[in-house]
Amino acid sequence: MPDLMIEDLTKNYESKVAVNHVSMNIRSGHFVAFLGPNGAGKSTTVSMLTGLSRPTSGTIRFGSSQLNDSRYKQLFGVVFQNSTLDLELSVQQNLDLRAKMYPKIDHAWISRLIEDFSLADILKQSMALFQEANADE
Repeated sequence: MPDLMIEDLTKNYESKVAVNHVSMNIRSGHFVAFLGPNGAGKSTTVSMLTGLSRPTSGTIRFGSSQLNDSRYKQLFGVVFQNSTLDLELSVQQNLDLRAKMYPKIDHAWISRLIEDFSLADILKQSMALFQEANADE
């Protein structure tokens, strides 16, 4: 597994600097947590690392793959602190939305996951129902 290399990463929003020339090398197989106060640029950095936001300047590489390479997204993974599911959407819509983040997703694999996790009966249900059910427990 390749290393994640971040060089001189910067993100500006008009006159505000959200991430200011961050550089780091995260070795393969290591676990990393971004910690800091609100407004420190943690979420903005993760957004750039995942390709959801474009850096103003700087370089992000995962081994020989750059951020805009399809191979990069296949290798890179993130576990978010809070759920990233959209409560307004159904289970199926959430699956479809997340699948669109990956250009070469195998839809047969999604079908296998639906079967393996017995999701077929709940695909049309709103994610909000699950949040309500968990709140009652």
